[in-house]
Amino acid sequence: MGDNLEEVKEMARIVEEKAGMKDKVWGRLPLILGVFQRGGRAAEADIAQEAEYINRTVEATKLHGVQLYGYTADEYNQLKANLKVPFVVFSVSVSSLDDVKAISIPSDPLIKAICIDNKVADSVGGTGESFNWEWLADFKPPASTPVFLAGGINLSNVSQALSVTCADVLDISSGAEVDKVKDGATIRKLARAVRGKLPSYFGRFGGQFLPEILMPNLIELEEKYMELQADESFTNEVRKWNEQYSGRPTLLYDATRLTDFIRKDCEEGKGARIWLKREDLLHGGAHKINNGIGQALVARALGKKRIIAETGAGQHGVATATVCALFGMDGTVYMGEKDTQRQRLNVLRIESMGSKVVPATSGARTLNSAVNEALRDWAANPASSHYLIGSVVGPHPFPTIVRDFQGVISSEARQQFMDMNDGKLPNCVVACVGGGSNCIGAFDAFVCDSGVDLLGVEAGGDGQELHSATLSKGTTGWLHGAKTQLLQTTDGQVMETHSISAGLDYPAVGPEHSYLQDTGRAQYIPCTDDEAIEGFKLLAKTEGILPALESSHAVFKGIEKAKTLPATEHVVICVSGRGDKDMETIAKTLGFK
Repeated sequence: MGDNLEEVKEMARIVEEKAGMKDKVWGRLPLILGVFQRGGRAAEADIAQEAEYINRTVEATKLHGVQLYGYTADEYNQLKANLKVPFVVFSVSVSSLDDVKAISIPSDPLIKAICIDNKVADSVGGTGESFNWEWLADFKPPASTPVFLAGGINLSNVSQALSVTCADVLDISSGAEVDKVKDGATIRKLARAVRGKLPSYFGRFGGQFLPEILMPNLIELEEKYMELQADESFTNEVRKWNEQYSGRPTLLYDATRLTDFIRKDCEEGKGARIWLKREDLLHGGAHKINNGIGQALVARALGKKRIIAETGAGQHGVATATVCALFGMDGTVYMGEKDTQRQRLNVLRIESMGSKVVPATSGARTLNSAVNEALRDWAANPASSHYLIGSVVGPHPFPTIVRDFQGVISSEARQQFMDMNDGKLPNCVVACVGGGSNCIGAFDAFVCDSGVDLLGVEAGGDGQELHSATLSKGTTGWLHGAKTQLLQTTDGQVMETHSISAGLDYPAVGPEHSYLQDTGRAQYIPCTDDEAIEGFKLLAKTEGILPALESSHAVFKGIEKAKTLPATEHVVICVSGRGDKDMETIAKTLGFK
């Protein structure tokens, strides 16, 4: 930290902004520590000067505590006389067993924890290199004093760090980085490795509410997935199939003609630049293959050779049939009877690849009915079958697993945008929401970027009574094994839904979306059928891209959002799929013959 007071105040602003953002996301304030090294400002700095600097910085930045490196016990005892901080984490560095035996911790009520780090040459820590943690096997910290362990902790050794030391807290820095930048996916994996399980709730949403006969399957699935996602060879295999078969990475396309077109209708200086994340270019025509490949590999590891799936627009059914053919599995795809008629092309594609399409004839005969039938099949055949659920819905751990596999959308888009815009981030990310898989995939890497607005677009149907706008008009309930927002009557019966797009015609939504709305991190708005058709026409005529009707909802509302923003800002719209499958519906709607 610098000596200039204005510089320190700017750092305070950033700290407060980040703290507020994380409070919204995780529902609690994170612990923010300032790290100070003995002589870190200047080699000639004396103890009194260092105490003054630490006090001034803590006051300006509202830090919760300080972590001190490089101070001997005697130096700390001099420092504490002038120190005015909430609490201290006292750090020591070791390079041998003798160093561990010589550790001396000052007796001071301000010291609430100690940190043990690696010492390399003249460095007192922060090298990113580990030491022999077995040196700490007999180390006894002062009574009731938590121990932070630092020094080269990463995914490959975090389990060992926990098993051979008395660590209460892991201080992980370089081990959570990719190309020297903190990586959200790596942090998530490290957190899971420490917890030993996946989080089953997103705030007050999520959970497992299914028949007991399926609980062994869910437990088995979570345990196997935890094992696989910590295995680098599994991660590499998923990446290989994504790149060599599916066609990743997909383009982040600068839609200049669309941007120019909307600016004609904007006020002077308005009309943000529009970018398209082109998931429609993937093999199969949609983002669904991301999750299909990942879950098929998990099913293979579980020894399951029969795959069950549900589908609305047919894109997940196509992705499921694709991976079943690719990996030699038997596929059964449940599809609402109404959807088999409006998505005949995808029915043919699924059956052409060897999977069976079973029309769901109960209820509304749409996606909700298909999920019901798929769950019944799984309950009847739990030992032989894996339910390859297509969205971030259903019981834990499905919302997390699907989110992880779809997160590649935003991790790519974030890096691509930064590479093309001098390290800057977009101002808004827009995606359509039914169950919510492409939307959570488009949001995931941006959730912790508080300067990036997240806008989910639901199916507004006819704009009146017939719609699928779960987050805009629903209430909290339980459906398909999870607590989430739901379109239901006052006595808890699931309401009939409608959307021109089969993939958004669903009465609930993934629990993480309910959580993001609940915390205010994301906003969700409806888009009518007519507006979606207009979005389809605008993108087709300006850029020569035929978006799926699902994606067309995001296109229309993304354009509306861009019109309200300054021309210097940027909006990224996820084009989740291509519109070939919808041409009959579009032709009928527009009166084509």
